[in-house]
Amino acid sequence: MSNAVQTTVTDAQSILDNVTAKGLQVMNSWIRDFPELMYVGLYLPNVYKDWGKLKRGGLTYMEQKALNFKSIGALETDMTINKNEVVWNEAQAFTDKAIITADNTADTTILVSEATAKYLAVGDVVVIKPWIGSVTTDQQRVITVITPNLWNPTVVTLDSAVTCLTDDYVMFAYNQIIHGTEITRGWVDSDYTPVKVYFQKFGWSMEFDSQEINQTRLFVDAQEYIKSKFAIVINRSNNAFAKAWYIGRNISGPKSETQGLNTLIEEKEAREGNLGTAIIDFTWVYAGKAKAKKLVEVINRMCSAPVYTWSEVPTFYCNYEFITNLSEIMYDMSNFFTLQEKTIDFGITEYSSPYFKNVKWIVSHTLNTLYPNASKAFGFPKHLVTFRTPEYQSVTDAGALVKTSGTGYTVLKMPQTSVDYVKYTAQMTIANIFAGQTYENTYVRIDNF
Repeated sequence: MSNAVQTTVTDAQSILDNVTAKGLQVMNSWIRDFPELMYVGLYLPNVYKDWGKLKRGGLTYMEQKALNFKSIGALETDMTINKNEVVWNEAQAFTDKAIITADNTADTTILVSEATAKYLAVGDVVVIKPWIGSVTTDQQRVITVITPNLWNPTVVTLDSAVTCLTDDYVMFAYNQIIHGTEITRGWVDSDYTPVKVYFQKFGWSMEFDSQEINQTRLFVDAQEYIKSKFAIVINRSNNAFAKAWYIGRNISGPKSETQGLNTLIEEKEAREGNLGTAIIDFTWVYAGKAKAKKLVEVINRMCSAPVYTWSEVPTFYCNYEFITNLSEIMYDMSNFFTLQEKTIDFGITEYSSPYFKNVKWIVSHTLNTLYPNASKAFGFPKHLVTFRTPEYQSVTDAGALVKTSGTGYTVLKMPQTSVDYVKYTAQMTIANIFAGQTYENTYVRIDNF
């Protein structure tokens, strides 16, 4: 028993590195437990190149501190972080579609949704386009009169008759300007959609018994034992956060909830009114070839969202049930197209196929837990998805303003009520950011594939 070491630790906080003057400690170990969240939430260039450390959970405190939450590009300038919420504005360069609200047969006037008609102007060249399942043909016209209707919808008069159906749409092509005249058409600064998400707190408490710590251990010392107890607590909180990333309800208040991906998609489906654009149900699609064709349609529609640049493609988080069914479809198609499996950043598994070149399939451990017996996949633009933590401000005795931003768990020692027990709490405050919510085809859920 020569390797047995007796170690006495009376204060668990002493085993934590880099303790601040206030006894606070920031820990980022949560990023290792759910790698798919790390995949969307962190800047890859800031992560240490030794991926093995991430997989083994071997990051030191200073290495963890180097992992910074990523920016989301141009939206950063419009983002405001308040006491309990994050607000940003989403504005497209130009909304170029107006929805037709009634069938029309060989007439010069059409009825258009008031909410979407405000972007049209007299003199615009437009094209009548068919909605899904419509037999309407493309028809190019010029708008001659726009007459707002008190009872909604707006009446739009064209230079010649058109035939169209309800839910078809009028797409802006270009506007015509008369030489030598003043341009009166402008852009309204307030023409944007504000998006608001709330901060949510995740945490747990732990208690150390002096008799429990003051023991002889053969393989680990007391410090390692205490660290393992902290890890268990943070793991529990990580599990809750991983689920909230999918199913958080976006509610404010003393027990505020951040927005979840599933909630966002359900709200998007209800708000846009075109059923089957954000939630696609494959229940009644039986044949493998038909499923593959419909899946390609969904992916291609997502790729049309005006948020992708460079080589970025839609990312799908899915469970094993989805991947299994997708593999069967590949087999049904004479096994010509197969799914290729590889391990990518942070040890997560990505599937690809020559048949689906413009998408990334990534298996999520959390989805396997949430939907163990159902085939699910969630599609989103990875580069617009991240997290935000609040900024903490304090004033020193000299009157200087000190700003700090926590990027992990804060561990705080609680008031000690007994000589034998020491209690700590570990808490993280964070909000999910799903940018691009107001753009078409940016977020999709596939059910019963």
